[in-house]
Order: sequence, then C-alpha cells, then structure tokens
Amino acid sequence: MSESCGNWGRSVLDAYDRQPSDVQPWRDGRMQGEGATAYIPDDGEPALKDSGQREHFPSGMVRDIRTGKGRYDLISPYALRRLARVYEAGAQKYDDYNWLKGAPYCRFVDSALRHIQQWQMGHTDEDHLANAAWNLFCILHFDSLGRSDLDDRRWSVE
Repeated sequence: MSESCGNWGRSVLDAYDRQPSDVQPWRDGRMQGEGATAYIPDDGEPALKDSGQREHFPSGMVRDIRTGKGRYDLISPYALRRLARVYEAGAQKYDDYNWLKGAPYCRFVDSALRHIQQWQMGHTDEDHLANAAWNLFCILHFDSLGRSDLDDRRWSVE
C-alpha cells in the first residue's frame, strides 16, 4: 500500500494520467522526486532561479530575496501536524495517493462544510477542523493544476 518517498513523482503523475506543465523530467528520464537530487536542464547547467535582488546577512552570507516565494515559516506547525495526520489516516484507510485520483469539487466542499458544522456543534469524535482543511487542500491542489474536469460548481460566476 505504501510507496517510498523517493518514488512519489511518477505515482503522482500517473494518478492524474497527465503531466503538469511545471514538472519537468530529469536528465536521465526520471520525474522530479524519483530519487534525483538536482534538476539539470538540457544544456547541462544546474538551474537556480534568480530574481536579481539580494538579501545580505550579518554573517556576510548573501541570498536571493524570498519575496513572492511564499512564507512557509509562517505556517503553524501545529495546524500542519493535524493536517498531516488526516493524510496519514487516509493513506492507511485507502492508499497513499488515492486522493490524487480526484473527485468532483462538490464532494470536497460537502465534506468540508459537514466537518465545520460538526466542529461548530462541539463534536470531538474526529479532528473536524483538520478534516475540513484537508478537503479544502484537495480543492486547492486540483485548482492549482487546472483540473477543470473536477470543477462542478453550480453557482460560479462566469
């Protein structure tokens, strides 16, 4: 049931039966995440994105700025741990990447709203907030990849 962490790239892409445009193959044909340690473009030079702006540290170290890259250090480790436990429970119940096969957005919304209501009513039989967040993360994931085949919103503004 469980796959090694080093093999996530191919199984994730196989689950979609398509390749997202932002995932590129490694030089030896493996997909990102399949045990490779660095992306090497066709010209043979390692890729390192550069904004052209620098952040200087008292130690003398210089790095590219982090503006526009997301502030992962601001994400609550407590909330992230609770979310990770929902992923773990799902992997044990179904399979590691079962969720990547996708479902209509309405299914995720229904479940998220149900968990929020259960939390509002004081139910403590499950981590309802983490389960609601998991459902919303699924929509975020598929929306980020442009999975319009799963988008079944009935009241969206066109």
